[in-house]
Amino acid sequence: MNTRTSATSQHSSKRPRTDSPADAPNQATRSTPWFEDGNIILEAEGQQFKVFRGILAAKSVVFADMFTVGQPGIDGLVEGCPVVHLSDKAEDLKVVLEFLFNSQHRKDSHIPGQYQALQFSIVAAFLALGRKYQISHLREIAVSRITYAFPSDLKEYEIYRPNGVFENFKTWELLHLANLLREQELLVCLPATLFFCVYLHDIRHLSIVDSAPSASQPVLSMQNLRVCIDGHRDLCELTSCHTLAWLTPGQKGADDCQFRLNGVLSLMSSTPCDKARITLYNETVNPLVPCSPFALWDAEGAKGLCSPCKVAAQTTHNAGRQAVWDQLPGVFGLPDWDELKAKWSTVSSLYDGLTL
Repeated sequence: MNTRTSATSQHSSKRPRTDSPADAPNQATRSTPWFEDGNIILEAEGQQFKVFRGILAAKSVVFADMFTVGQPGIDGLVEGCPVVHLSDKAEDLKVVLEFLFNSQHRKDSHIPGQYQALQFSIVAAFLALGRKYQISHLREIAVSRITYAFPSDLKEYEIYRPNGVFENFKTWELLHLANLLREQELLVCLPATLFFCVYLHDIRHLSIVDSAPSASQPVLSMQNLRVCIDGHRDLCELTSCHTLAWLTPGQKGADDCQFRLNGVLSLMSSTPCDKARITLYNETVNPLVPCSPFALWDAEGAKGLCSPCKVAAQTTHNAGRQAVWDQLPGVFGLPDWDELKAKWSTVSSLYDGLTL
């Protein structure tokens, strides 16, 4: 990001203009917000926004510092206002400025589950520019939604709820979110996000390897793609070893299995529960283990087991889900949950003193 002026060339009468229209530089276009009585113009990707310097400075220490570096020269004036050139995407800057200068956009609930749904592109802009320009309220709007939809706790995870915080959330936007979280160091939400990428890829609702169908649909970054491919293999193995361990051939079952307690069947090498377990194993795990380590317990999926064996299987299943969740960050090459949460608390505290 640099601050410079936009010059409106003043040609000397002794040197007539000879360049053709095709040779003329591209002119910046006016965009909204544009206040006629504004006193500063921000420009990004050839789009200009006319706003108020004092309001920007009050909301962002970065802008405040930028404005005090030095006064732009006379050649940098457009409609009497200095121009600041920014390296941001024009659309991101537009949504941020519209929020800051439109009171209707600033009404937002801070109660989890009662958020106003926002388009993902808006949340992404708030997260990136809120951090870059240290506008804490923008950043908080983004972070609260992302952490609510992609939590670090298994019980919270069980409610998949991006549509509750993102307006018309598309599955391909998960790829953009994963890239964004790594770029913005919101790593505490990355394990759950990457898992959804892997899981939806596994059930063919999303492709993590194909090229983007259009420029607006981002491809997963190479780093995230690599950990997702490796993570898929590990998650399938963890599903088999933990969540579905109760299906493992030779599993003893419950000590109080109704069939084992039966005097007649106690001498049998295998009980009806053992046979049912083999059938369920072949239906569920053999030959391909599903990438579903966090699937909720389904009693119908344990058909054929006696009641005590079903209870034992459910206990193993639920303990397995938690065991895999505890290992989830490591699956994607990240520090454990405690370190991710501690790091996030440290990063977040840098902005706690900033308010709008």
